[in-house]
Amino acid sequence: GGGGGRASVSLLDEFRASGGKGRSWDLAAIEGHVVAFAQDQHGSRFIQQRLEQSSGHGAGKGNSQVSKSSGARAGEETELVFLEVLPRAHELIVDVFGNYVVQKLFEHGTEEHRAVLLSLLGGHAVRLAMQMYGCRVIQRALEVVDPVLLVPLIKEYSGAVLECVHDQNGNHVIQKCVEVMSAPRRFQGQGGGDEDMSEHIQFILDAFKGQVKALSAHPYGCRVIQRVLEHCTKRHKDAVLDELLGLDQDQRSQNEGPTTESGENENCEDNNPPAFQEPSLEPTQEASQELAGGQEGALGGATGCGASSRRASPRVSPRVSPRAASVDVALIKDQYGNYVIQHVIQYGRAGDREAVVARVRRDLFSFA
Repeated sequence: GGGGGRASVSLLDEFRASGGKGRSWDLAAIEGHVVAFAQDQHGSRFIQQRLEQSSGHGAGKGNSQVSKSSGARAGEETELVFLEVLPRAHELIVDVFGNYVVQKLFEHGTEEHRAVLLSLLGGHAVRLAMQMYGCRVIQRALEVVDPVLLVPLIKEYSGAVLECVHDQNGNHVIQKCVEVMSAPRRFQGQGGGDEDMSEHIQFILDAFKGQVKALSAHPYGCRVIQRVLEHCTKRHKDAVLDELLGLDQDQRSQNEGPTTESGENENCEDNNPPAFQEPSLEPTQEASQELAGGQEGALGGATGCGASSRRASPRVSPRVSPRAASVDVALIKDQYGNYVIQHVIQYGRAGDREAVVARVRRDLFSFA
């Protein structure tokens, strides 16, 4: 009621005035006022810090430097926050400061806390993904919850994949879905061993069919395609590469050489580019660096074919294979597409890399 609101404001004013000092400020001290604190910049930061300090204690992991009584108190503080947040969770999820408190409960709460909070997201996944603060809570849930439990939430994006990808907030959630569900199951449970979760994002890859080039040239879509090339399993990655490079069936069969990914590292989180066995790659690297810098003015000054031939190095052949000819030069030059092409060089199959390198060499001076 109004009295409780006034009391919260008074307590918040006292907290701000003291800078969190001068009395024993812990979460028990703000009992009954957690939501008001969560919606305040300084109060939200205070709750987040206390939950971080309580991390592990509520889950029973313990800490050798903290007494059992202290650990129990930390668990009680986490529970206090959870119980007060729960009835107002939907409001806090989309709040500029409250969303961080919900994220911290996902991160530092118990498995039971996560399960309950996850259930509150159900039925709202698409709406929250496209909301500035809700998308952050969704991403945190995707990072910390057992992927098996995430499947129903992720399935809510079926039918709304492209809508989310084209959204300034939603694209981050689709990126996270691709990243999390492409990795072997991290929570092994009682059965042990790894579990392939990638089948649960097949609908995302299906939504990209016929759209890969357009997405690669889109300011948000290019990010999602890059995540696919970084994290997806070979089956999903190959489908995107084939469409991106315009490969027909014969060219696909010729392209089954080694890839940059290894069986035990399909997640490809190492962003160091592979060492190519190319004796004279300098021009390609320079061109790639110019493209990466987004120098649109430099990219616009293409020279004529005759001038290009006269200036070309004797080592550069004007002829390229049909595979290289299929590489879309417009994407190489595009302010967003060039990043996707760089990912093809870094994460693609051997034939893909060779085709891109050959095409860049042939048209090198049109990029200058």
